[in-house]
Amino acid sequence: MDYLTDQEKLAIDSFCQNTVMRDAVRKVLMYGAFHQGVIEQGKKIDEKNFVFSLVTPGSDNEKIGERVRACVEAYGFLDEAFLNMLKLNPKTVPTKPVGNPAV
Repeated sequence: MDYLTDQEKLAIDSFCQNTVMRDAVRKVLMYGAFHQGVIEQGKKIDEKNFVFSLVTPGSDNEKIGERVRACVEAYGFLDEAFLNMLKLNPKTVPTKPVGNPAV
């Protein structure tokens, strides 16, 4: 991840080490793909799957399919990026020696 500064890499590593926060953020980001519109026993149906919002008046099947594919690919890219964050090895993040700022 050459496009990140050392400070950004350390911040991402810190985020990834906090498993509760990491897993909660992933759940929030991926909720729409995996749970939106899922019917649960004993619960009122109160939300629709995102696909319903893609069907608009005048849209043909090909256009709807293109939009569904784009959404699925977007979730795939998001999940891949999240997993790439977890591959960041803190041992590869160079640290600057702390010196005396008065010198």
